[in-house]
Amino acid sequence: MNKRQSFFIYTAITILILILTRQNLTLDSSTMFHINFALIKSPLKLALLSVYLFIFDYASLILARNEGEELASLLISRQVYFIKRWQAFGKQFLIYLLPTLAIHLFLFDSQNLIISWVILTIFTIIWVILAGLPLYKLSEHSKNALILIALLCLRILFTI
Repeated sequence: MNKRQSFFIYTAITILILILTRQNLTLDSSTMFHINFALIKSPLKLALLSVYLFIFDYASLILARNEGEELASLLISRQVYFIKRWQAFGKQFLIYLLPTLAIHLFLFDSQNLIISWVILTIFTIIWVILAGLPLYKLSEHSKNALILIALLCLRILFTI
């Protein structure tokens, strides 16, 4: 099973978890917003769901970057910069971005629709930048840590 198939199975499991959560727990619009874009401290079930969605976002970004870097290694010129990277690998990146956006859209509510769209747009821009940003001089661990810190800072920013 390749990465894309695994990611689609992961997306399906996440959608199933979100469906079960919305059916079994009564979530107000503020709680759904915080699960979707921020960090929740309590109750434990919602905190775990928020962390699960954070891990989902991180996994989608890491998988997109890894696939882009694998394809970049096949090119003759090894240093592909941001615009060229998105022109060459945009379809591969979108395979990971679109399910991530679908997961976030699933937790939208009519009461917080405008702020959710703004934050989803900001998240998408940051996702696109982090996926397409060439970080040739950094090691894999440094790249992954940078992405983790950026996503964590984004969630903490929306928590405040």
